[in-house]
Amino acid sequence: MKVFLGRPPRHLLQVALRALGEPAPLVILPTGVANLPLRLPEVPSMEWQGFWHSLIGSPRLTGLTAAHLAVCAEVCQRILSEGDYFGKVRRSPQFHRQLCARWIEWRMDGLDPERLEQAAHAIVQPPYAEIAGIESAALRDEWLRKASELSTLWREWERELQNRHLPNPGVGWWEAVAFVRQRRVSPPPRMLLWGFHELHTVDIALLHAVERAGCEVVFALLYDPTSPDRFAPVVQLLTRLQPDAVETLPDPAESGLSVDLPERMVLSAADSLREVEIVARQILHHTQQGVPPEQMLILLRHPASQAELLQVIFERYGIPFALVASQPLTRSPLVRLLLDALRLLIGDGVGGDWLQWLQSPYLGWSREVHHRLGTVSKRVRPADEWLDEAVRRMAEEPAIAEVLVWLGALRGLLRQSSPDITAVLTALVQRLMPSPSDLAAQNDRAAADALLEFARAYAPLWQRMTPAGAIAQLARLCDAEQYSHAWGREGVRVLPLELAGLAQAEIVFIMGLVEGMLPRRHPDDPFLRESERRALRAFFEAQGERVYLPLRSERQRLEPMLFYEATSAATQRLYLSYPRTMETGETLPSSYLQTLQSPVETRFYRLEELVPPPSERLHPYDRALAHALESAGAGMADVSELSDRLTLPRTRQRVVDIDRTFSVSELETLYRCPFQHLFRHRLRVRMPHRGLHLTQIGSVLHAALRHAYRHHRHLPPDSPEWAQALIDSLGRVVDAESLDLAHWQLQVLHAYATRLLQLFAQREPRYRQQFGLEPRHFEWAFGTPIADDEENPLLPSELSMLAEPAGRFDPDSVPNAYRLALGGGRFVRVSGVVDRVDFSPDGKVAMVTDYKLTRSPQRSEIEAGVAFQPLLYALTVQARYRPERVVIAFDELAHGRRVRFVPYDEGLIRRFRAGAWEGSPTEVMMVISQPRLAQAIEKLRTELRHLLELLQQATVVPTPGEHCRRCAFGDLCRKAQR
Repeated sequence: MKVFLGRPPRHLLQVALRALGEPAPLVILPTGVANLPLRLPEVPSMEWQGFWHSLIGSPRLTGLTAAHLAVCAEVCQRILSEGDYFGKVRRSPQFHRQLCARWIEWRMDGLDPERLEQAAHAIVQPPYAEIAGIESAALRDEWLRKASELSTLWREWERELQNRHLPNPGVGWWEAVAFVRQRRVSPPPRMLLWGFHELHTVDIALLHAVERAGCEVVFALLYDPTSPDRFAPVVQLLTRLQPDAVETLPDPAESGLSVDLPERMVLSAADSLREVEIVARQILHHTQQGVPPEQMLILLRHPASQAELLQVIFERYGIPFALVASQPLTRSPLVRLLLDALRLLIGDGVGGDWLQWLQSPYLGWSREVHHRLGTVSKRVRPADEWLDEAVRRMAEEPAIAEVLVWLGALRGLLRQSSPDITAVLTALVQRLMPSPSDLAAQNDRAAADALLEFARAYAPLWQRMTPAGAIAQLARLCDAEQYSHAWGREGVRVLPLELAGLAQAEIVFIMGLVEGMLPRRHPDDPFLRESERRALRAFFEAQGERVYLPLRSERQRLEPMLFYEATSAATQRLYLSYPRTMETGETLPSSYLQTLQSPVETRFYRLEELVPPPSERLHPYDRALAHALESAGAGMADVSELSDRLTLPRTRQRVVDIDRTFSVSELETLYRCPFQHLFRHRLRVRMPHRGLHLTQIGSVLHAALRHAYRHHRHLPPDSPEWAQALIDSLGRVVDAESLDLAHWQLQVLHAYATRLLQLFAQREPRYRQQFGLEPRHFEWAFGTPIADDEENPLLPSELSMLAEPAGRFDPDSVPNAYRLALGGGRFVRVSGVVDRVDFSPDGKVAMVTDYKLTRSPQRSEIEAGVAFQPLLYALTVQARYRPERVVIAFDELAHGRRVRFVPYDEGLIRRFRAGAWEGSPTEVMMVISQPRLAQAIEKLRTELRHLLELLQQATVVPTPGEHCRRCAFGDLCRKAQR
């Protein structure tokens, strides 16, 4: 075996081919790149798995299929129980896929159930126990329990595959090794492997076997002796290959082949949307200069996650692009339609749901037909009754009646004693599936084929379940399993970063270069952790067995090499871009950007910089955006000279109107930044939240506490029933809220919120006993709450989701807005919602409590009069109930403590002092004297008077600060600090 070492990737391939000469080798590429549009020299090429299939012709060389996953699901449900190590996830499709993938991978690396079981008992002894980090008896017992379950499940899974005559993917490759060793194949005379980063143990065994069969095996591996750390994976692979000869190719500058570095530029955008838009403009610019779209390449870490954004922006500019990636089955509109049909056929839903389903474009019915269906019966009637009535009412409409009768027949088929979900799905697909004439229809066909494959594989498992249970399991399966979706077939190529070393283009864009994406932190294996793998490797090395378990740290060392491959893909220009903010908050640019050696220009883009000058306006969208800016600037020559005063009459009038009620959160936003206040509270611009974020967690916790106090306040706070009531309320809220989250995100949210509520239940009885207060009001509103105030926890969706009358919001019971005198005969009306108000039995002491997920206001902010919320809440409660003392408290849910600000009174100080279990006393209980509190309120009046004067002048001066990092409108602001 011979190895060529060199760089960059394309130069390495060319020099290796030239050095080998004739006969020209067969170039072998890694698995999964068969459809990659490579422009290789005039040599034959094949991808790894396809090559072995063509050489051996064995059906046993297969990948993971739906049948394998279905067998795993059956084995897990039969063997595991709730109390087992993996018992809680035994029904999870994600768990089944991960488990099967690991079993195949371990087999290909030389591990089997017997070896795992043997090694598991060996490494509980020194010195392996120290390496595995299981020195204590409890950890050793846990390790043995986990390893025993893995071995048992693995062995039973393989036994079931054999009984059902299904190929075992991991075993099949080792059988291929024996097949090659028996000289029953005719390999090519020479093969060159290019683009590989790592190999399984069985892969290396196959290469040695084919060598002995007369094939010359050659590797071309990236390497630079001046940067050995960057190419650490190559060094690891060389150690495992043990080649006969290693030849380091000369430096590109000395090889006679021109490998000039492309021009490089770093593009910094405000967010992911602006990043895609900047890249689109650059692509359009190069297209107008004559560069064909096929000579432009976009590299992303996760192309599927950006595909929809790319599609929207690129369609706006008329840019064709080619992207094929996997995405969950539930992202397919056809699959969602099929799942909805199954639910309706078992009677889950109402007539309105049937109407919505029948209006699907897959049926192709006209608006007139939809209107006639809408008059069939009441929309709120149960689904079964509505369908029966529709069949009767539409009997004179043959085309409509035929479909309705057909749906009724499917309903009967689904409700048999042994329901056949596969037959129902097949019938639905045959009627709804259009002919695959365009890309959308081809994607539908791919999703439908994948769905039917899983339905057939899981049919034996579902026959033992009720139809509703089987359909729910199918829906979970569609969340976990994926299909191949194409967003385009030609144009600008969009590829995952992992394939950068196999592609080349004149213009290359590497997008999303932020920490966490590149380099990304590889997660630890959920089945065999890093320390456990180290111990297993040490044991097998001592035994002399050929078992190789790659470590997470070894895969982490691949990141610098991937970045090098990506930056080497361009021949003329290279753009590296990153967003300064994402949905999850502020980002950090990738540290790899600092390793670029050649001079690199960095461009930071704001809104006005996205608009090219009149001579370079590339698209009607550019002209529209420029016109809007010029109109806002009142004809100013320089957009950057825009005034901080509003000039549009309608918007100005909306802002200057101060004779109205202000919410407390609106006043806080106005103080923080008038520019942010304009967009959030006057223009009502709402930025969509994607994924799991702190705002959702806070809203769910508020709703859960609200429900628990309103419906279970009779329970003693120190009882187990009260703690369970909190968890039950959380379940009610999560089930009722339509949260746009993936299944795993809902699990994370539920687990995190459960932990915080458990901590709350532990400290609540302590506080009640110590403070001597009892809660009287929850979500106490004064003034009419603003429903669409995103900082207001009292949202209509949270209150109307509960059927009980106690959960209803009665506007007539709400006190009037609080009138705060500002001096000089002026006042401001304020509305708000206090999370909780507690009183002493005699009513002389009140405590205003606000639930905070993390940080509460500092003492300095309260004394400076700029913490509007606690001061205004305290003033409102004082004016309404006239207590002698008002304590301000913040329950920091994530920190598990209740921070309180207590008026100077010796009795109150003793009652509200910090307990030994609360941590630092100075951080939990703070005393504010009456003179300081009076000064804070006077400063509050002064600040509010100043803010209202600015509003009357329509001044919206952006106030830069720390909040700019999380502001959704920072890309529109000329002073935002990113």
